[in-house]
Amino acid sequence: MPYWTIDPSAILKSLGARRQVFHSEADLQFEFANEVRVLYPEAQIRLEVPLSPREYADIVVVGPDDSAVVIELKYLTRKWSGPVAGEQFALKNHSALDLRRYDVMKDIRRVEQFIAERPGWSGYVVTLANDAGYWTPPRGERVSNDSEFRIHDGVVINPGPRGWASKTASTRKREAAIHIGGTYALRWADYTTLDASIAGAFRYLIVPVSLSE
Repeated sequence: MPYWTIDPSAILKSLGARRQVFHSEADLQFEFANEVRVLYPEAQIRLEVPLSPREYADIVVVGPDDSAVVIELKYLTRKWSGPVAGEQFALKNHSALDLRRYDVMKDIRRVEQFIAERPGWSGYVVTLANDAGYWTPPRGERVSNDSEFRIHDGVVINPGPRGWASKTASTRKREAAIHIGGTYALRWADYTTLDASIAGAFRYLIVPVSLSE
């Protein structure tokens, strides 16, 4: 019998009907959790849950059968500003796409570890972005310093260690290789389009995380 779970795609589609853009990652987390509450009134929702001595999960949703879903959210923005539904937004430019890709990959590994230690749990890593550099495949065959952390549309992440190229400079305390346990085929989907500018389109990536090896 399958465990109780949620559908992040349905949550984002419902959320997108009332919130096209978010001020920050914390704003996205709060609104995502609220949408879970609306769509799954039988669930208990907790934010910033300590699941190990030094690791917190963004959201944990506990189902009626005491199984749970752990969700890690990333909000990766390119600079954009303007009014939306009468509210003014000014998104920051995160840049450093290589470091942000590393962080997404690390979240996948963290969720693998969380659910491996908790029978009956499942997990997702959800990324919302308005920078096409995340979902667009690289041009040509050139190997970049962060090639093993690419998360573009259509890429397949296979089990095993993933690390930086040997000549990579500063990684801002992200030196450690990440050991991925599952296999993940990544697909991005449209979230919303604010305008025709380079940063006006938002897309999302949902990674259903499987148990690590």
